[in-house]
Amino acid sequence: MGELNKEVVDIVWERPGSNGMSASIFRRWTQGLVFSETEHTALEQFEGGPCAVIAPVQAFLLKNILFNRESSNWRHITEEEQKAALCSTLAEILETGLLYLLHYLPTA
Repeated sequence: MGELNKEVVDIVWERPGSNGMSASIFRRWTQGLVFSETEHTALEQFEGGPCAVIAPVQAFLLKNILFNRESSNWRHITEEEQKAALCSTLAEILETGLLYLLHYLPTA
């Protein structure tokens, strides 16, 4: 990888050691989205960190589980249903953001 590419990756992902980024901050922001073992519709956060990302994803996820499933028992969801709900939730969030940008960005 070229030096410029490495620098861009370090800036985007703020790897530990780049620009003074601590390892604990890096762990917080790269922990991923994990479902709770006790509350199957809840996302867990282990390292602190990106609450501002996890909270809206959790809200959209719960909305999709409550209103887009055939089963009325929203607390009992299989691992496959979790994965499908998370994928459709993230796709919905990205699509909504894209449509917003396309609508409100000035055209050249």
